[in-house]
Amino acid sequence: MDERRDRNRAEQHRYDVGRHIVRLIPADGGWSVSVDGLRHGRRYATAAEAWSAGLQTAEGLERSPAEPARSTARDPGGGDQPAAGE
Repeated sequence: MDERRDRNRAEQHRYDVGRHIVRLIPADGGWSVSVDGLRHGRRYATAAEAWSAGLQTAEGLERSPAEPARSTARDPGGGDQPAAGE
């Protein structure tokens, strides 16, 4: 039962932005964000700040001519793969 609750909680923080997926991930008393499976390298104090950063990234990708490949790697915390250098 806990696994289902955790999965549902993770999906509550998943948003489709154009062709991209933005996820907000609880992290050390704050929030981190991933776009298309790639986690930003910083922590945000509020979910609103993380959402804004994810939205800005997704919108930038929408405007860019080259579409990055989506990652299929997942971590057990409901997020995606860690940022480069973690």
